[in-house]
Amino acid sequence: MQIWIIILIIAVTLILQGPLTLKTELLLRDDRWLTAPLKDVHSFGDWWSLIRSGTLPDFQPLRDFSYWIDWQVAQALGIEPHFHVTNILIWWATLYLFWQIARRVFTEASSHQISIPGTLVFLMAIHPIAVEPVAWISGRKHLLSLMFTLMATRLLLGKLTPPRAVIIVIAFAAGALSQPINVLWPIWAAAFLATSKNLAWARQHRLTLAILTVGLALISLSIVALNMTVYQGITWLGFQLTPHAEIYGKKLGAFRWDEIDISMLAVGRYFFNLLFPFKIAHRYSGGSPINLLGLLMIPLAAWAAWRLRERRREFWLCALFTALPILVVTAQLSDIFVSDSYAFAALPGAMLAAAILVQSARWPATGLRWVIAAIGCVAMAQSIFVARAWTSAEALWSRSQSVEETADSLYFTAGDLLNQGQYDEALARAGRLLELSPGREKTVRLFTFAVCQNPRMAADEKVANLARLGIPDAHCE
Repeated sequence: MQIWIIILIIAVTLILQGPLTLKTELLLRDDRWLTAPLKDVHSFGDWWSLIRSGTLPDFQPLRDFSYWIDWQVAQALGIEPHFHVTNILIWWATLYLFWQIARRVFTEASSHQISIPGTLVFLMAIHPIAVEPVAWISGRKHLLSLMFTLMATRLLLGKLTPPRAVIIVIAFAAGALSQPINVLWPIWAAAFLATSKNLAWARQHRLTLAILTVGLALISLSIVALNMTVYQGITWLGFQLTPHAEIYGKKLGAFRWDEIDISMLAVGRYFFNLLFPFKIAHRYSGGSPINLLGLLMIPLAAWAAWRLRERRREFWLCALFTALPILVVTAQLSDIFVSDSYAFAALPGAMLAAAILVQSARWPATGLRWVIAAIGCVAMAQSIFVARAWTSAEALWSRSQSVEETADSLYFTAGDLLNQGQYDEALARAGRLLELSPGREKTVRLFTFAVCQNPRMAADEKVANLARLGIPDAHCE
């Protein structure tokens, strides 16, 4: 990697992530919920008991193991663990793997005298979608999943041997045990081998193909079974992890065909934010026109790709790399709020596919440099804005509210306004929340508090407002 790219990546990482290495109250929440239970784990038995107890609020085995390593290193050095610094180191390793893959995709020299792999890795380093997984300690699951998936991808692009096939299976397993969003990666691997190898090669490498086929299939099926056991409480041969299913309320429900419209809107949202990261939302919602714009961009990109000549196969492979993790998250999480950081796994494929289209368009060199500079400036400004939102819960939910109203953003910003004594604005947001999610206990409690605590509201006005709840006995104590 060129030295100037390394310097730029280190600089932008410190600008974006440096302030977040200081322990803010918002980030300390993850220290307590996710990492503190692992401090006293000293054996496999301790870890297994912790899992069975349901004490961990989330269950991602390899990510949790990385937290445990942080604790062990910190205790050996006699210091407090710095989980965020570890996130940054993982992020640098991920960028390096992406740069190696980009070099394989763009082997020829650019006619514009622009280093395409170097430019892509820099744009990925400052992409707003990448801020949250690096900033959020819980987001390490996304970081590790992408890093190991890129590692498996890079190995698959090289010379394949049986030992390398075993390493690919292990890397894929590590990524899936960090966060299962890339559980469909074997489909991409099969598509790559089918389009880049011939029958003579397949006959010569039967053992390698057997290891890859059996290994990847077993890992994928095992990961699906593990997540159904943990998050849906399914029993397999008498084995069940019920505490996690109870904590999560079985939120990973089966896909419902009547939610296909919500899933498609989610696809549009993710696709738009991958290429034009102007409206990065902390929570997904179906009400934004960006969702429809993103959906319109998909057939447009497909039409442009169809006009490709030499690079058509590379484009479709990169597009498949983008589509598979988005398919997983929209099919399984379409009916709940989902952070846009779930599109993080699709980012490398989207950037490679976009670069293939741009390179094939043969734009003038000067114009292309200006376009890249403009995209870089917008992405950097948006990333700084997103990163600073993580310095406090109030700033985080205010940003979410400014992007798009959701039940979560309305609830938390209304609570902040009540604490600041802005009762009228708090009541307005509580009223919109009541329209979005009527009947929920938290919504009713917030709305009642906003009405009853308003010192400027007359008694008859309070009665009229409480009547909106539809609860006969609703009154101010």
